[in-house]
Amino acid sequence: EHSNPPGNKRRRLLQDINNEAGDLRLYEATKQESERVTKPMQGEEEEARLELARLQQRVVEVQAIINSFEKKRIEEAKRRAQEEIKRKELILKKRMEEDKRRAQEQSKRMDNVP
Repeated sequence: EHSNPPGNKRRRLLQDINNEAGDLRLYEATKQESERVTKPMQGEEEEARLELARLQQRVVEVQAIINSFEKKRIEEAKRRAQEEIKRKELILKKRMEEDKRRAQEQSKRMDNVP
């Protein structure tokens, strides 16, 4: 080994080159395998993103429908409440008229008493 240092150096250099070439081939093979696996996943990921966007849009549409029904329900409840108020006001008005009539009759009877 000491008798032929230049040859030894050359052998080590070739070994290093071979190791580097092996590392490079391994890197390329790994890179290609990674691309082979991730390309379909990227497509699936994009498809999933589109599906999510469609679902989010559907949620917005359904929420609008719910809000519309809720608004109609509230309007209907208001309408019924206003009808009930009018009905009770009418009953109250009739009672007041009846009370007034009775009071007038009572007053007439009192006037007729000697």
